[in-house]
Amino acid sequence: MVAIRSTGKISHEILGEALRVYAFHWLPGMSKEQNLRESAKLNIQSHSTDYAEIAEKHRFLLETIVSLLPHEKNSTSCSFLLKLLKAATILGASVSSRAQLARRVGLQLEDAELNDLLIPSLSYASETLYDVDLVQTILEHFMRQNSLLKFH
Repeated sequence: MVAIRSTGKISHEILGEALRVYAFHWLPGMSKEQNLRESAKLNIQSHSTDYAEIAEKHRFLLETIVSLLPHEKNSTSCSFLLKLLKAATILGASVSSRAQLARRVGLQLEDAELNDLLIPSLSYASETLYDVDLVQTILEHFMRQNSLLKFH
């Protein structure tokens, strides 16, 4: 993907779509509204592999996909970015990967659907079912982007 992207011969929309298809095929829970943890546990039972090892492989794959996403706005759908963000939260992806996804979602938040924004909270300190802080961060990116557009 890096080599293809560096040639500049393929549009950012095609690269985004290729990564979406790849993610839906290889990351559990992306194509259906199922819990990633349940998918990983099913993989463990069918392959007799350690859950932590599978989660680490999925986390690495997700972080790689995030790093390869085209930077252009609308090169990937907001829905796909939010699914990646949910997966990143559940799999414990790096702070930088989650921040990058939150920023990108904020840039195209107008395309989001409510159901996509229901990102589960995995914090034991939180009393909410969903990650309100993460949605607030997305909204801040959205508001910042809109205020910048007004000044240009």
